[in-house]
Amino acid sequence: GAFTKLFSQYSNIREGERTTLALADISNDGKLEMLVGNYKGGLGFYSQSDSIAEPPSSVANINGNDFEVYPNPTNDKLFVRFKDIPQQEWQISMYNIIGSEVYAERNVVVAGTTLIIDTKPFEKGIYILELSNNGFRKTYKIAVH
Repeated sequence: GAFTKLFSQYSNIREGERTTLALADISNDGKLEMLVGNYKGGLGFYSQSDSIAEPPSSVANINGNDFEVYPNPTNDKLFVRFKDIPQQEWQISMYNIIGSEVYAERNVVVAGTTLIIDTKPFEKGIYILELSNNGFRKTYKIAVH
């Protein structure tokens, strides 16, 4: 059909060229989640926030470069290294492609801490790793072989 472009960007999401998306309540929490796939095979996962407030000042200086997640793809262990962050409690979760939580851990970490997630029991496939703390949230696409 014929469509009229209303705007070129939504919530500063940039997933690459030739993208397609799907919206559904994957986690069954009454909020929509969005999966965005792109031409090169990338996959983005987005969920609705409880609020649009600014994150607390305790996380204002944390960014995506403060973490290392390796190896990816993995087959037995996934390492999550917290680089330059203050001592804080973090929620570390992994979700399968349909949004079911397959791993969860709360941990107090300090700069230099490396957590090890045993991925041997996971089925082969794509997972979403989520690191969250006081309104800050970072996600990674993880392939388990």
